[in-house]
Amino acid sequence: MVVTFERYSPTYVLAKADPEKQQEFQQEIDLIKKLLNHNMILLYQDETHIRTYQSLHATWSEIGKQKQVLTYGHHASVTLFGALNAITREVLHQNLLVL
Repeated sequence: MVVTFERYSPTYVLAKADPEKQQEFQQEIDLIKKLLNHNMILLYQDETHIRTYQSLHATWSEIGKQKQVLTYGHHASVTLFGALNAITREVLHQNLLVL
């Protein structure tokens, strides 16, 4: 039997995902949306950090010869904050630059 391999990047899967709790959460969000009036908003918020250097991942290389990636010691980053208005679908965002 021949087994062939191919290189893949891993993906995250929630180990403790509970479909029943997810359904309850969705029902709660739907109820909240129905109870909103014209003086209220519902925002979904998230943030991400973008760096000038990338995370290193596994790569193929010759046995005994580790790949080296040159770096210059300067690690600036940008933090991006964003929110989505659940009703109007308007996207709000703000950047924070860190040098």
